[in-house]
Amino acid sequence: MPEDQIGRYVVMNRTPEFAVEKTDYGLIYGAYREGEPGQTYWRIAHYLMPFWTMPPTGPFADNLHTRAWVPMDDTHTMFVSLMWTGNKRSLGLRKDGTPVPGHVTGIDHRPNTTDWYGRWRLKDDASNDYGQDRILQRTGNYSGINGIHLQDQAITESMGEITDFGFEHMAPSDVMVTQTRKRLLALLKAHKKGAVPPCVDNANTLLGLRGGEFLAPAALDLMGAYRHEVRRSTDPTGTLQAAE
Repeated sequence: MPEDQIGRYVVMNRTPEFAVEKTDYGLIYGAYREGEPGQTYWRIAHYLMPFWTMPPTGPFADNLHTRAWVPMDDTHTMFVSLMWTGNKRSLGLRKDGTPVPGHVTGIDHRPNTTDWYGRWRLKDDASNDYGQDRILQRTGNYSGINGIHLQDQAITESMGEITDFGFEHMAPSDVMVTQTRKRLLALLKAHKKGAVPPCVDNANTLLGLRGGEFLAPAALDLMGAYRHEVRRSTDPTGTLQAAE
């Protein structure tokens, strides 16, 4: 990968370490690797109650991107994705605005209907093998399904409407999954006893949050690295630090 691509650290080191911390709004998660001398390369994401995430899909400074999986009933979920149009990487574009090969920059939908599940349905789904293209598969796309979201949907739906988690074999890289489940169960039990869920009575806990990738001093832990990068990205002149 080119020297100016921060994502090259993922290719250079395929065995990151992981860290998770509880927050007022849910959880913060980081995968970290050795970067340049004296630095650590971080990819940090958030889980925001009750169903929002902020993935590390680009450089921290401009990665304004949130996603939600909103439960409709036991077997249907509405997926929502919001992102800043200046974040070219999440939109499938290079810095110069040209498309990244194999990255879907637009998603085709079926016409909306009036029934409860008739809105925002993707054109490609299980009924047409998610638009699997065998020619595309032979020429570089392993699955033949165009786009990471649709590939994820194919895998998710292939497990059936109700997943039996008793067949799971968790690995160290699943620490965010296990901690999120524990957090959700604990908060649900507290809510049954009258506790107010996070973010409901104090939306200010969500202000300024973002996920992304960056380099930070090697001595910093997860929260230290995150706060350091928030300050560096939002206050590049150092005015706030000088005021303190």
